[in-house]
Amino acid sequence: MTGRVHYFFSPMGSAISFLKEGRLLALAVSTTERSPILPDVPTVAEAGGLPGFDFDLWYGLFAPRKTPKPILNQLSNEVRRIIELPEVKKLLLSQGVSGKWSSPEDFDKFVRIEIDRLGKVVKATGARAD
Repeated sequence: MTGRVHYFFSPMGSAISFLKEGRLLALAVSTTERSPILPDVPTVAEAGGLPGFDFDLWYGLFAPRKTPKPILNQLSNEVRRIIELPEVKKLLLSQGVSGKWSSPEDFDKFVRIEIDRLGKVVKATGARAD
């Protein structure tokens, strides 16, 4: 916005107000599908010819390892109920977030896949957390 950075990756929620004001120009979204909040903005794969490019910001609810399954299911069902409320969907979408529920088992599988996938990127690039 000050003219010192030519491009960057930003979470949608951080950029959406600047995009709406015309202070930023969205070149692409980093997910495999276009965003419902920016339907005219292509994906990185569409815009840059990088097939399969997929990097999405996600949030999840974690519990201690030995949490009893009935409690996990109760929490999961409550989260599902909440993110499906029309006012919550509207609020999330206004911030560039689409609430998506998954079962505890599916979320566990997703997290393991993400750790493996992004772990390969960390190893390949030598990235460090210091």
